Amino acid sequence: MSAADTGWGEWDRKIDRYQEAGIQEIVRFDPASPEGRRLRVWDRVQGDLVERSTEGDRTPCATLGVHWVVKDDAKLGAMLRLACDEAGLDLLPTLEEAHERLPHEFRKLRSGG
Repeated sequence: MSAADTGWGEWDRKIDRYQEAGIQEIVRFDPASPEGRRLRVWDRVQGDLVERSTEGDRTPCATLGVHWVVKDDAKLGAMLRLACDEAGLDLLPTLEEAHERLPHEFRKLRSGG
């Protein structure tokens, strides 16, 4: 969420533009909101963008086949992440995490395991 998204009037205008563009899923993450209410999602239903009910700070990502989850990071605080599982235990790696794993994965491939 950018500083321009903080007002609901501007957000409503953005939703209208996303609607016109044919966007299928919109995710709004506000780390400053109370836990359990930091994530809001809209889906295209019969041509309209409709806000979906989310469970806590996680919900399926319909367009990618994974799950949106809010996780706390020691350095950055609350972060919006993608996970392979609903509980958010199997996170898709960030670029930094992927770079950290790369040498290990390379060694594993070279050893045949």
